[in-house]
Amino acid sequence: MEFKFTLSRPEVSAGKVILEFVDGGQDEHDLHIRPAAGGPDVAAFGATKARQHVDEEINLAPGTYTFYCSLPGHEALGMKATFIAR
Repeated sequence: MEFKFTLSRPEVSAGKVILEFVDGGQDEHDLHIRPAAGGPDVAAFGATKARQHVDEEINLAPGTYTFYCSLPGHEALGMKATFIAR
């Protein structure tokens, strides 16, 4: 689906997390992560090309986070998902 994130798991252990971002759509997308309660992004990964696969390692403090695509209109079209780091 073009405007949807699918999480492999809704919960991860806090600390080092490896994110696997696969753009399975036809359009470019990016990936930003912010605390679900609001505030600045804790991580951001630049635009991907269609069918591109990116692995990134980040450190996450315990909390609830939102993944979203920051390209114009993409989050509103459904490119967001929430997960928990425990």
